[in-house]
Amino acid sequence: MTKRNSDSDRPMGQQPVKSMPASQMMPRMPIAGDEPMGPPHQPTEPSRAESVQAAKARITRRQSLRKQRAAQSN
Repeated sequence: MTKRNSDSDRPMGQQPVKSMPASQMMPRMPIAGDEPMGPPHQPTEPSRAESVQAAKARITRRQSLRKQRAAQSN
């Protein structure tokens, strides 16, 4: 049996630590003053125009699927 010296043959816990700056390994931690004050932002309900647009899109999608099914069955 041949003994391998490759790093990829060892489990991650046994891998040699490569010198890398800590700033590249860890994400930057937020500073206490950076956090917004007050409660978290609540999502708003969609406006009437957005609701109408979404409803029309659903109707159009359904009609398109019906046409596709009809074309396949012929």
